[in-house]
Order: sequence, then C-alpha cells, then structure tokens
Amino acid sequence: MTETPAHEIPGTDEHAIWAAVNAVYAGFVDADRAAIDANISPDATMFDSDAMPVIHGKGELDAIRDARPPRSASDPVARLRAMAPEIRIWGDTAVLLHYLAVDLGDGSPEQAVRNTSVWRRAGGTGSTGGSGATEGTGGTGGSGATEGTAGTPPHWLMVHNHEDVMADPWLPAE
Repeated sequence: MTETPAHEIPGTDEHAIWAAVNAVYAGFVDADRAAIDANISPDATMFDSDAMPVIHGKGELDAIRDARPPRSASDPVARLRAMAPEIRIWGDTAVLLHYLAVDLGDGSPEQAVRNTSVWRRAGGTGSTGGSGATEGTGGTGGSGATEGTAGTPPHWLMVHNHEDVMADPWLPAE
C-alpha cells in the first residue's frame, strides 16, 4: 500500500510549504505581487533565473521586478506546473526541492526549471520536527502535522530561493 505523501495531507508542514510555493507561482501568473510577497521573507535571498547577482531582500527584488517590461493584456500568460517535491524539515527550517515546467504560451518549447528553496516557520510557533521525510523518493511523510498559533495551519516563509532554467528540458514523470 502506498502512503499519501505528506505534501498532500492538509495540516502538515509539508502541505503548508507546498501550498505556499504554489501560491507564489499562482501570484506570478496572475501578476499579483502581494500574493507572492505573502510567502517570502522580506529579508530573503534569491538567485533568480532572470538576474545574475544574488538578490538581497524585498527592496532588491522589487528593483528587479520594476525593471522588467510591464506585461500587456495581449501577452500570453505563462502556465506553471510545479512537480516532484522533496521536502526535508529540521525544526523550524525546511528545504524544498522541486521542478517547474514553464509554458510561456508563445509556442516555444516548454522550459524546465530546477528549484531549491529554504523555508522558515513564521510566527515562532515552536519546533515539531516535521516528518523528516524525503518526499518523492519513498519517504514516509505524514508525521509533520503541526498547527500555528491558535489552531491556524502552519505558516512558512521562503528565506532563500535558487532556480536554474535547464538547457535540457528534462522533467520528472508526473
């Protein structure tokens, strides 16, 4: 019998992290900066696929965002599909590895992005240890259930992100 991966079980830290990264991608597609920023620490560091230097904090991120050409109504909307999450949790810190399929909607081939991000539990709700599972590679998952303050679901913020657009468009099977 196959166990349900922890990122698919509501109330687990893994689910909260996976939901947060997918909210970031939905915010990107919808051009909703607030939805993205709600899941990123204001002090986060990033290696962005469109910017060479490391980004330090929201101010530098906003400068890079503001330098991009504005999206027009006639621009095709990208479709993003995050897949194959591997989530490891140590107390209030987690690492998420995943792939992202990017369809720019312009007829070009789908791009493959490899992503690693570091997450910190927000709000100081204490350490539960999470599941410690490596999802997608046979981990057990499911034991990372925690709650935030006053019975709210756990909330995590991205504190570092590193993305690489791959020259070879290989993506894992879904």
